[in-house]
Amino acid sequence: MAITIATGNISRSWKAHCLDPVLDIKQRIELWKQSSESSYAADTDLEILANPSEPLVCSEEDLAKKKFETTVKIFFTNSYSTSARSQALTCALTKLRESMPLSVPITYLNLSFPEITFADNDDDEDEQESEAAADPLSPEIFSLWQTASTLVTKFNIQHLGVSEFSTARLSALIKFSEKTGCTKPAVNQINIRDCCVLPLSLVALAKNSGVKLLAHNDSFNILPVESVSDFVSLIGVNGEQEWDWDWLLKITGVIADHGVVFGQGWIVELGAVQPSRNNYIQS
Repeated sequence: MAITIATGNISRSWKAHCLDPVLDIKQRIELWKQSSESSYAADTDLEILANPSEPLVCSEEDLAKKKFETTVKIFFTNSYSTSARSQALTCALTKLRESMPLSVPITYLNLSFPEITFADNDDDEDEQESEAAADPLSPEIFSLWQTASTLVTKFNIQHLGVSEFSTARLSALIKFSEKTGCTKPAVNQINIRDCCVLPLSLVALAKNSGVKLLAHNDSFNILPVESVSDFVSLIGVNGEQEWDWDWLLKITGVIADHGVVFGQGWIVELGAVQPSRNNYIQS
């Protein structure tokens, strides 16, 4: 069983938004419950779609007039196997493209891994990470990067990026991409709390490799499991079945020439927890 919820463009749908996935998704469910289509049948999949009159990204006509950039960030859970994450990535992009024309490109697709956090003092990471510094990324992440690279053409993605990568991790991914012919990373997002003084080694690597270092303010615990329980309860799911989120997309559309945000929103898939799902990724 799965429940997919798309908030639509929260910049247009309601004024009191603060780009908080918990509040934004909850408000979308509440609006859905007020509609005539608000019904949930037990043991079936459900889609709560965005309002088509509130587009999340620009139209093809607008794209021809101005330069728009659309950034999509996918958050993975920590309780998914590599194959499940690959399936989640494909599923998430498919759901996104149902409301976003394929002719409108995804400028950046950034991957966020919960097991990776940014190191504060990265210049000494050879000492800090000891043996891990020689191979700072798990085979699972390399495998998922290969999957993402194969989806670039299918989903009209211009660039791939990552989040919270240290110098060693970013270097390893760049070398892996060069060796395998995968798409090279174009962006590395760093949380705003860590990016005031970036390590010189990371700045130099990014400059030499053509990688943009961009700030973000996403919470580490982006969607607490207790909020998922609130969502399914609000929808009207009965029983004692445990639920969690499978993947979360954050979509941001910007008029690049002016730096003006055109649209912001979320798409999330909630899933009934199965015993086989407890196949944890090891960092």
